[in-house]
Amino acid sequence: NKEIAMEVLEHFGVVKSFYKAQGKNIIHYTGNIDTSDPIKELLYIGVTTVPVYSPSELTDIGKKFDEACLTFPEYLRSASNPSKNPDNQDLLYVLGGFGAYGNPASFHNMFVRDLRNRANQSVKNKLLKPLVTSYPDQKFAKKLKSQVLFDRMMNRPAMQEPTAEAWHRDIIEKSTGNIAPGDIIFGGWVNTSKHPQAFSYIPGSHLGVDLYSLKSGGFAEPGAIFDKSIGTVQKKIKNTEDEDEKEELKKNLKELRGKRKKLYELFKQFKSRTVVPPGHAIIFPQYILHEVVSKGVNHAVKRVFTGYRLTTSNELLMVDKKTRKPTLLNNVKTQSIMRLGGGMLPPVYSANHGMSFLRKKFFIYGSKNPKHGKKASPKNQIKETTITWSNKNFKDVCKINRPARNGKDAYQIVKRYMNSLEEMGLPLYPEYTKKELEIYYPQDLTDANFS
Repeated sequence: NKEIAMEVLEHFGVVKSFYKAQGKNIIHYTGNIDTSDPIKELLYIGVTTVPVYSPSELTDIGKKFDEACLTFPEYLRSASNPSKNPDNQDLLYVLGGFGAYGNPASFHNMFVRDLRNRANQSVKNKLLKPLVTSYPDQKFAKKLKSQVLFDRMMNRPAMQEPTAEAWHRDIIEKSTGNIAPGDIIFGGWVNTSKHPQAFSYIPGSHLGVDLYSLKSGGFAEPGAIFDKSIGTVQKKIKNTEDEDEKEELKKNLKELRGKRKKLYELFKQFKSRTVVPPGHAIIFPQYILHEVVSKGVNHAVKRVFTGYRLTTSNELLMVDKKTRKPTLLNNVKTQSIMRLGGGMLPPVYSANHGMSFLRKKFFIYGSKNPKHGKKASPKNQIKETTITWSNKNFKDVCKINRPARNGKDAYQIVKRYMNSLEEMGLPLYPEYTKKELEIYYPQDLTDANFS
């Protein structure tokens, strides 16, 4: 009985339910935990870190990250300096404050392929294998398998501020994800820089959550429980002519917004922050409540996102929406952009860049960037439109032609969701070997030959 179990755990101060949303408790872990034990951290708090690279390797890893970017074939480069475009600007591979890449080469270059393999060894040996061998039901544990998921590189320029993302859970759409009952999808990243990084979340908010039963896909925001009601009331206010009814509706709207605000104030009280040391991987169930904090730092933030699936299924996770057939082999053959652990495809610019800033100039490196932002010398300030950024940085094969409309000229722009390297006729990285592809299929965790 889940309700009785919850009462017992609350009574002994292990967890606290601080809000009920969509019939589910939002739980905060309040018990004592041995933070030197990553298995317990992952189980109870929901977040832990493990070393992937030694301190002596960090300089080399940072160098390899940068060198990998220089191999991306989608971009125009200066003949004298491949890290710059032909206009002698620092190449900016993606627009937006978050800084996560969306070009196909960022998924298939040899650096990220090696990193995924290295991170997988650390995560499986130090976390996943000990986790399943500690299960009381070893008959069930022997059925569990792990699968590596593709994700992207990120390079956020100094003082670039990511757009704040409200508290949310990352949930894969069942239309693109062949989720099996009991599946757990872990998100995270490897810190490839010499600077610590951080993750903001609600400890224990993964407890009692079943990924398979969650309905929303993409970013599932708890505040959405109020949004439908807020939208309905707003429409009624707009359509009613009765002033008394309108006033009553406005009171109702204020009350709903107040409840939504109160929910997020509660999150502030219970949130925590885990530091990811250089060379370490952070791992967490992707449906733990977490946020993206809008705060720039005085150095570039570099990481490679990672994902893992714990499952009893032998089937691949990502499938085609229409055919329901696995997409892995075709995507690695053509070297396409890959769906992320939450099922989303990664763009190279946001929808807002394609609308509000299509022809409007903005600081592409961020307004606070010390080299090219507002406080830089006038000659070093760099502002572009989405169109000019596209044309200064991407080869023609990456772009599409848009016709003249509403008195505006025709233009070329990079496709928001890029085609594969093969489709664009660009050089491919070495073909994936059969051995290399093994980690992207469900693998037994209790195999004696595991490595």
